[in-house]
Amino acid sequence: MKFVKVFIVFIFFFSNDLIGQEKNGLTDSTCSQIVSGVVKNRTTNDFIRDASVKLYQGTKFIKTSVTNSKGEYSFKVNCKASYSLISDKTNYTSSNREFTTSNVENISVGFSIYLEEAIPICDQILNGRILDDLTNEPIENVTVLINDISGNPIKTDQTNSSGNYHFNLPCNQVYKLVISIENYITFSEDIKTNKIDNNIQRIDFSLKSNKCTRIIQGRVFNAENNLPISESNIRLLKNTVELDSKNLSIDGGFSIEAKCNSNYTLKVSSEGFSETTITISSFDKNTVLKELRIGLDPFETQIEIDTTIVNNPKPIIINTDNQPSIEPITQSTNETVFSIPIIEPKNIAFDLNDSVVNRKIAVELNKIVTLMRFSPEIKFEFKSHTDSRGPDQYNLNLTEARAQSMVSFIISKGIESNRVSGKGYGETELLNECSNKNECNESLHQENKRIEYIITTNGNK
Repeated sequence: MKFVKVFIVFIFFFSNDLIGQEKNGLTDSTCSQIVSGVVKNRTTNDFIRDASVKLYQGTKFIKTSVTNSKGEYSFKVNCKASYSLISDKTNYTSSNREFTTSNVENISVGFSIYLEEAIPICDQILNGRILDDLTNEPIENVTVLINDISGNPIKTDQTNSSGNYHFNLPCNQVYKLVISIENYITFSEDIKTNKIDNNIQRIDFSLKSNKCTRIIQGRVFNAENNLPISESNIRLLKNTVELDSKNLSIDGGFSIEAKCNSNYTLKVSSEGFSETTITISSFDKNTVLKELRIGLDPFETQIEIDTTIVNNPKPIIINTDNQPSIEPITQSTNETVFSIPIIEPKNIAFDLNDSVVNRKIAVELNKIVTLMRFSPEIKFEFKSHTDSRGPDQYNLNLTEARAQSMVSFIISKGIESNRVSGKGYGETELLNECSNKNECNESLHQENKRIEYIITTNGNK
């Protein structure tokens, strides 16, 4: 009889974390420990719920435990191993605790972790504007310095062309604001930010000049109709020496600076007007002389007229390329002949795509006004033309606007509305072959850009 030896091998599978494999950061070992504790608020000593406690072995992340309502956390770790606990929570600063376990099995080790409440970031905006104390105008390139209470510089800014400055500053702090620029007295003031995040604090400042000046401001106008005169020139003189010269703004306004303790002369001139001189008396402190109104008298046009009847004169053509006008031709009749005076309206040229009567056109139209005042039986009809360049309807509208602008100007001088009329013809009455279909040089186009006027008297042209 044969006996068969049977070997039965029993294989036991243990669920223990420490045996057979690495699990949850534990290596093969028969020795383990429990690490537990609580997370607390360092200031109030209150338990912190839902704090995150992470277990690391070296740089390797092992596991996370989230604290319960009593702030508790717990981990199972190997004996004789080094670990670190990193705890954090929103609005708290994180905390790091390192430890090494002993070689004693099945013991519990406790660590209390304390978190500090994070100080919330709080910033505010400080801005404002720096103005001249005398003129109330903004000052550019002013240095605006923020110092701490001990005088140490923190931030600096320079004002822009509008005089504005801007800072971002921490909340609930005291600062010293220092404002400086050449020719002005340095200004400083203590300021304090409050506890409100994103609060906007605006502080405007006015700087005083450290030199004695007078700012002379005003406007130049036509003494005859009170309309402002643009493109004029104003000069500041001391005795006979010119100190400053400025061109006027489009509305006739000006601003010029003079020093204290001297007498000055202002000379104002403009083409087509007589020059005006004004004396500015001495002064000894910073002041502003505002709203100085200076009226200029327009030149009068000399006209000679023989009598009162005109028969069929040719239209007078005014070319917009500044060429002299054509003198009207008169015919002799059995009646007394009326000699139309020679009127040479030069520079009758509207700006491109514009219908506004500018200063130069006004000077020439004033000559017509003078003639009509001298001879009340005369009537004028304006005919405005363009060349063929540009859309047909646009050109028609533009010339109509120009004709009516000239009519309105003449009426504004006191001439009866029934004595002056105007009409725009666009490109409908070209003087040459430069139509839309034909290419022409500039000189030929200029022939078509013109203003005609027809003089009528006693119902006859």
